[in-house]
Amino acid sequence: MQLKRIVLCVFIFWQVVQSWGQIVKSKEYPVLRSSIQFTVKNAEINVNGTFEKIDTHLFFDQLQPEKSSFDATIFVESIYTKIKLRDKHLKGKSYFDEVQYPEIRIQLMSAKHLAKNQYEGLFKIKIKNVEKNIAIPFAFLESKDQIIFSSQFVLNRLDFKVGGKSWTMSDFIRLKVEFVASTSFKPSN
Repeated sequence: MQLKRIVLCVFIFWQVVQSWGQIVKSKEYPVLRSSIQFTVKNAEINVNGTFEKIDTHLFFDQLQPEKSSFDATIFVESIYTKIKLRDKHLKGKSYFDEVQYPEIRIQLMSAKHLAKNQYEGLFKIKIKNVEKNIAIPFAFLESKDQIIFSSQFVLNRLDFKVGGKSWTMSDFIRLKVEFVASTSFKPSN
């Protein structure tokens, strides 16, 4: 009888430890700040800009990254390159067409672990009326107070009908994405 109680206690303890591990590693993170920076060459000069308004949702499971989710809505109206005339031009019909397509969407479709804090995600990116699934590497770093979800990658703007073919402007846009979130979290269901 005593042995059965010990085995039962060990089993219950093991289940609690396993559940706690899932709670600790599987979190919905409240995003504190978001940053999407871009660089494109135009007339051999790097033009830098940002999107200032981004809504994000991040749920990340380090033990099972394939169960993670990430969703970002980037508002075209918030494009900022330090030159108002250029910003207006980029929001126009020839580029992002803010009136007809006010949002850019990025959704994580699947993720896999590559190395220590390195992952690769298959992201669905929707710009204007074009959707593409693109494999993008990202890092997920966690400290005591915050996590940082970051990535650097390149997109071909012509794939998304952003501008036309140009002798002066590069077809490729370099992006740097970073989301900083609090480690205080809402338990998942």
